[in-house]
Amino acid sequence: VTNKYNAQFQSLTYVEASASGVESVATPTFTPGAGTVEAGTKVSIACATEGASIHYTIDGTNPTAQSTAYTGEITINETTTVKAIAVKDGMENSAVASAKYVVPASVDNIAAFIALADKSNAPTVKGNAKAVYQKGNNLIMTDGSAWIMAYGSTGQTYVNGDVIPGGYSGKYDIYGQDNTTKEGGYPEIVSPTGFTKGSNEGEIKPIETTIDDFNGEPMLSYIEIKNVDVAGSGRNFTASNPQDPE
Repeated sequence: VTNKYNAQFQSLTYVEASASGVESVATPTFTPGAGTVEAGTKVSIACATEGASIHYTIDGTNPTAQSTAYTGEITINETTTVKAIAVKDGMENSAVASAKYVVPASVDNIAAFIALADKSNAPTVKGNAKAVYQKGNNLIMTDGSAWIMAYGSTGQTYVNGDVIPGGYSGKYDIYGQDNTTKEGGYPEIVSPTGFTKGSNEGEIKPIETTIDDFNGEPMLSYIEIKNVDVAGSGRNFTASNPQDPE
């Protein structure tokens, strides 16, 4: 802190002090800071007090001078809260610093992503999928286990049959669900990340059916209803079997 006194500038240094008046060690800092990270992220801990040693825990308990000594980066492979203090002879221990690192879950396929229903984090889907239809920020895709729509910019342009390699992620949501009954709607991957584009393995063909045989294919699935009369406009249509009487 610089202060002007009698036309002269003076530099004053302030340090942390405990209630007893003894200088306290600076509180440790984490790099990177708390937040959502990928598995394998390395976390370093530092202290501004020269000569101080750092001790930490990863089990949620508050660290003491007897806790594990920090000697190098900590690898985060699952959701973990790191807590640390810094100590030095002749000084009060630092305050406890804490940082929570969230590692989203990994799932094998779209069905497992839907079952997890994680609206807070962004699970990673490990298996490949295929694009079926894309328009703007709407991408309908499947991997054989389930169908889903990715909503948001994927940074890619897909056509029917393009492979979407595993490693993509996003948050789970349900579009069009009744807010009162919690019924209806279809699953989405929102805020999609990690989408890349593989080769095209051939167009996905629609499931062929008729009105009489239609038994409610999975939501978002690609179907073709044969021998049907369609009437209507805008978003409202009616379909009827041409063999049915008027």
